[in-house]
Amino acid sequence: MEARNPAPSQLTALMIAPGRELAREFVESVGAARAFQILAELKTYPSQQVLEMRLRQLQPDVVLLDLATDLERACELIYWVTSSNPAIHVVGLHSRNDSEAILRSLRMGASEFLCAPFEAAIQEQALERIRRLLGPPAEAPREPGKVLLFASAKPGSGASTLAAQAALALGRRTGQKVLLADLDLMGGSLAF
Repeated sequence: MEARNPAPSQLTALMIAPGRELAREFVESVGAARAFQILAELKTYPSQQVLEMRLRQLQPDVVLLDLATDLERACELIYWVTSSNPAIHVVGLHSRNDSEAILRSLRMGASEFLCAPFEAAIQEQALERIRRLLGPPAEAPREPGKVLLFASAKPGSGASTLAAQAALALGRRTGQKVLLADLDLMGGSLAF
């Protein structure tokens, strides 16, 4: 399961699920919810070295982790992932709403907990909460502004009027903000 281009609303995920029935049920629900795109799936709890390598390769937004098969081992992985890679959030998966698993996984650093039957609305709510934790999306780099200079050889020849009219026309034409600054500190007329 190696897909690469997630929909803009999806979070990319590495799924660790030794419980094959739980994994099958979650994967089926992901198609309807479209909250997570599973980049790869590990069918056993990995060693820290293997997990570190997979996280570096895939760079997922979240790790989907089976808590039902072995809660102790899952909690160790949660702690390791959240302490060594703070940008990667862990979502615990369980076959039932187990309060002990919820508390232990959240105490170890998991961000979310989902239990069967993995309803689409619940997944979408979890997606929104994780998106808030990830912070605002990175802004596209801004294009630097342009500077236009109007200077006259002698005072009173209309450079300030020409600059004001050019600024107004540029603002209307581009739909962007235009800064007009009269830097004639002695006799600037735009301040009036």
